[in-house]
Amino acid sequence: MIDISLKYGYDSPTAFNRAFKSVHGIEPSQAKEEGTILKAFPTISFKITIKGELSMVHLVYCDDKEKVLEKILDSSKAMIIRAAAGRKIPHSRVFVGEKLYFMKKGTAKISATATVKSVQNFVKLSEDEIVKVLTDNQEKLNLSKKQQERWHKKCMCLVEFENVGEIKPLDFDRQSNMDDWLCLKNRRCSCWYKYSI
Repeated sequence: MIDISLKYGYDSPTAFNRAFKSVHGIEPSQAKEEGTILKAFPTISFKITIKGELSMVHLVYCDDKEKVLEKILDSSKAMIIRAAAGRKIPHSRVFVGEKLYFMKKGTAKISATATVKSVQNFVKLSEDEIVKVLTDNQEKLNLSKKQQERWHKKCMCLVEFENVGEIKPLDFDRQSNMDDWLCLKNRRCSCWYKYSI
């Protein structure tokens, strides 16, 4: 059930079960029973075009113990990673050309920026594939052993960046109970995404 849930974009089997039941009126496990009738829908496709100024910027929360911001600024780190057991932001939600803003943990200051150069999204990786992705990208990721263990997950988003630069520090009041990511309203863009590295 987990594989089916992830394949169709659900965060968990519970979310898939609820959606399935609301559409078909039965639990997914009952669908296998003889004589069960399921509703069928034609395939829907969408084409989305975004025009004008980019609408997303991403706030990257940098681990101070691992000296992540320092590595970014001295060009020894050119890629960030976000990984989990299932897809989570920014998976499939960060795109080439968008802005990244970096904030060092404990400073409450956004102090650097970069532009997204490339994005790689992975889903349902095997153990061997996880190791290969991390190994193949280690030169750009520059992860410690501890970070490699932390990001050893089935779903990954790798974001390579360029045009790194320090900026005049911007205040950002990060609450201690904030989740891994945060969407904030901003006058210049529709929202900010925040994720830890």
